[in-house]
Amino acid sequence: MKLYYSNFFPAGKKQASIHIKTTEQIIINHPHIGQVFDGNKNIIELVINKTPFSFLYRINEDRIEILRLWDQRRSRGELTV
Repeated sequence: MKLYYSNFFPAGKKQASIHIKTTEQIIINHPHIGQVFDGNKNIIELVINKTPFSFLYRINEDRIEILRLWDQRRSRGELTV
């Protein structure tokens, strides 16, 4: 993500940071809001509004574990969590 906003879209960096923080807060307040990721009931995906990124996370007892910040432009076949 840093590479994307530093090299390809520096003008969007500040706004993207705001969207990421907002999405983090949404996950904290509503952890089940995302969608099941590729049929894996243990992994949830939540798209970060107005960016090409999403959070992949899981709920583990009393905590939320962010597994990856995923660039949605990449093939899901390239994903390892």
